[in-house]
Amino acid sequence: MTAHMVETITSTLVKYREEIRGMKEAGTMMIGYARKSHTRETVSNRVRLLQQMVKTLETRSLTDCIYIFSICASNKPFAERDMPRPESMMKKLKGTQGTSQVTTDQKVCLATVDFAGLTRDHNDLYELVKQYESITAIAVDLIPSGNGVVILEREKILS
Repeated sequence: MTAHMVETITSTLVKYREEIRGMKEAGTMMIGYARKSHTRETVSNRVRLLQQMVKTLETRSLTDCIYIFSICASNKPFAERDMPRPESMMKKLKGTQGTSQVTTDQKVCLATVDFAGLTRDHNDLYELVKQYESITAIAVDLIPSGNGVVILEREKILS
């Protein structure tokens, strides 16, 4: 990795964290979101990969809480993603909170690691934001791929 790439990643991360701190000061909760597709890997490997996502969300997106969908296709509607929930696997993950079916009146920014971690269906994303008025933004961390961070404001998603 070149010195220029390191500098770019570092400055992007600093700016991203400043933006997150500003949102938090304005009363927005940062909720981390991660999912893992159906694959043939072992449970221990799946837990390890999900745990890496949790750590990334905690350290880069400064999340207040994190919800995990441990076996979920990216095209599955959000409302169906927690069902059924593999509790034995979920107990092995540290730093995560129950089900995403919980609601809040507090302003929320959903944070995720890359777009594939969220959804491949823009209509599902639209419906999610439309249904939950508390979602004011979605932050997509693309730092590892060198594409920075994308923060989608609620109004832009709904327009």
